[in-house]
Amino acid sequence: MTTRQNHYTGSFQRIKAFFLKHGGDFAAGSEALKQSAAIDAACGATDTGATTQVAGKGAVKTGSEELAIYRADLHGAMEAIARTARGMALDTPGLDGKFHMPRSGSGQALLASARAFAQDAGPLKDAFIAHEMPADFIDHLNGLIDQFVAAGGDKDTGALKQVGGTAGVKTAVANGLIARQKLNAIVPNKYQNNAAVLAEWVTAWHVEAPPSKKKPAPPTK
Repeated sequence: MTTRQNHYTGSFQRIKAFFLKHGGDFAAGSEALKQSAAIDAACGATDTGATTQVAGKGAVKTGSEELAIYRADLHGAMEAIARTARGMALDTPGLDGKFHMPRSGSGQALLASARAFAQDAGPLKDAFIAHEMPADFIDHLNGLIDQFVAAGGDKDTGALKQVGGTAGVKTAVANGLIARQKLNAIVPNKYQNNAAVLAEWVTAWHVEAPPSKKKPAPPTK
């Protein structure tokens, strides 16, 4: 959540505590209690949204880290195949146009080339093995392709979760601010002759101002 959203939700939590203490002063079904319930809902929704936001951010980070590892592993496996194919091409017609590493550095280009490597290596498996490639090199390559795809999917899912959490927080805060404003039109009237409770409300209603940016000190002459 942003600093401003944190300040608003702090006010929501204080208003919630205020009504836990003084809610009995209002009639059942009153507008004040309806808006108090809206504040409760905003508190719950901001908590849920913030949790989802943080979880999504963590998933993006984890997915990015895994993606970098699997990318390096996949690139290394492909390099071994490409290097071996260059040697095989000296006496094997038709290999010159195959097993070239992608020029683009994008993940999609790497993935497309890796899949082509796995497909093209199948008919030549015995020749690759004769050049001391592991017997399971194609299965290993396909496994790395699957890991790379999964890591990319985890990253994308995390990003969507983070976006959803951010949107949830924004909506919850907007709803809470409406309820907070409506309550400020009611509560001061209720306690206009009770200075102590009114002071509690003012404290609950208050939202901290964002810290002001200090202007740089003028250069000394």
